[in-house]
Amino acid sequence: MKQRSRLIGLTAACLLVAMVAPMGATAATKKKKPTKTTKKVTATTGAVAAPAPTAAPAPSGAKGGKVVFGLEAESSEGYLPSSSNCAIACYQVFTSMAERLLSVDSKGVVTPWLADSITNSPDYKSYTIKIHPGIKFHNGEALNADAVKLNIDDFACGSVTLAAWFALNGYGQLCKSGKLITGVVSDGAMTVTVNLPAKWVSLPSYLASGQTYMMAPAQIKAGDRNKPIGTGAFKFKEWVVGDHLTVVKNPDFWRTPAILDEIEYRPIPDESARQAQLQSGQLDFIQTSNVLTLNDLKDLAKAGKIKYNEGSPTFGEVSYDMLNVGLLPFSNKNCRVAAAYGQDVDTLIKLRAPGALKADGPFAQGALGYLPKSGFPTYNPDKAKEAFAKCKAELGGGPVEFTLGTTTVPDNIQTAAIQKQMMEAVGFTVKTVNIEQQKYIGTALVGAFQWFQWRNHGGFDPDQQRVWWHSELATRDAAGKFVFDGKTIAINFNRIVDPTIDAAFDLIRTNSDPAVRKKAAENINATFADQAYDLWRWRTTWGVGSCLKCGGVSGQKTPTGSPTQDFPTGLIVDMAALSKG
Repeated sequence: MKQRSRLIGLTAACLLVAMVAPMGATAATKKKKPTKTTKKVTATTGAVAAPAPTAAPAPSGAKGGKVVFGLEAESSEGYLPSSSNCAIACYQVFTSMAERLLSVDSKGVVTPWLADSITNSPDYKSYTIKIHPGIKFHNGEALNADAVKLNIDDFACGSVTLAAWFALNGYGQLCKSGKLITGVVSDGAMTVTVNLPAKWVSLPSYLASGQTYMMAPAQIKAGDRNKPIGTGAFKFKEWVVGDHLTVVKNPDFWRTPAILDEIEYRPIPDESARQAQLQSGQLDFIQTSNVLTLNDLKDLAKAGKIKYNEGSPTFGEVSYDMLNVGLLPFSNKNCRVAAAYGQDVDTLIKLRAPGALKADGPFAQGALGYLPKSGFPTYNPDKAKEAFAKCKAELGGGPVEFTLGTTTVPDNIQTAAIQKQMMEAVGFTVKTVNIEQQKYIGTALVGAFQWFQWRNHGGFDPDQQRVWWHSELATRDAAGKFVFDGKTIAINFNRIVDPTIDAAFDLIRTNSDPAVRKKAAENINATFADQAYDLWRWRTTWGVGSCLKCGGVSGQKTPTGSPTQDFPTGLIVDMAALSKG
């Protein structure tokens, strides 16, 4: 914890002069705190004979053994893609047990995984998916066209995933009793046809990311979130909620079987505790995006005490402050601009994220829409106070108040205190609130916030961000009016209603010309800069710390042999490659 101790004195000293010089912030999180309920869930499924593996390279390292993997959060809602809210920890557990039809390589190109191919019609209103033969789920059911159709139908009408699939479910109108009534057709063998009500150029990017894991028909039909049944390198064994989840080797895996016999996942939200347990040998692997922890892990690796692998920032996330533009004061543009000019990001990085890359917009350098200079307001106290004066006058001349929300993680609480001082130096009246991690995303969903620390928006295709910012996801009432009441669920957390952003996303979804899509994504970036809907801080980098005898994190390949992305959003793609020699 050298980095933390190194910065404590500097941060404390700056707090004493907050009204003179605004200070720093920590990495925003979307973590969930482990539930206090202790619930043990055990597997009831068996294994089946394996088909021949593909040409994927065999992993190297010592065979067998068990590793303990420290996660940043518990996924208390379980493991059924259509109905489980997922963050990085959830995806990591999912990935050891289940697989997607498609993946994406290190260059952002969609590649086959469980599917051998996906081809589109000329008008992008129909896709044909050819499934790799001979693959079975852990309970013996076949991965065939009927199973894939069932999974896609489930995504399209799921309680969590429905909004991401509006292009298939006709904005929910094609769902009946939670099931898709048209669109996906199975040939009864190994081919699925997806017929869309409208053009969807980037459907493959959705099948290569997010909550699109193929789960066994038996699990989907049962609606069981507690006993996941996938096709992955490991099978579910047991889950004691808030304590551990254990997976064991699938000897009949369709590719080269896993090196390890067992992985035990432990949710440990506290950064310092997770790092300390890695150092003491209680954990074999940990993952984090907290910059202070990353710097500590680098120091430990240089000292020869652990191994460290850092993810590529090419398609990574951004750490930022999310503003609710559906509620005052941030429904007022001048209030948002005042906050943007008043936040000294360079000082934030110096104090709370030393070495981090400053962000100027939502898109990482490898994604369409990236701009080296978006025009986002940079720290300027005079312009901040000028915009605040307009904000205050437009809101009636009284105090301009808001609540700054964060989780209960100590690093985030320290940052919130510093950000409070920054905004008070501008003229705002600020109250901070700490919300338990398991309630944090739910609070954002109903819009019951004004300013939230956040981390999101990794990805290689800008269409993947549509669900967060298009007005179709800012909930309307029965009369068609937008609802900004702090009670109604909307995946457009910010409650952004912007015709320019909507038009750009519509182009991105329906136009196959790369130049047109690129320009549209850049327009989204520039609009965020002009409107200051969010306050960008730094690009999020993920790292994996592991024991000296552990391996398999880097140099991974897809089943077709192309290099995978190096966990830009924290996800180790191929858990079969992990080892402990």
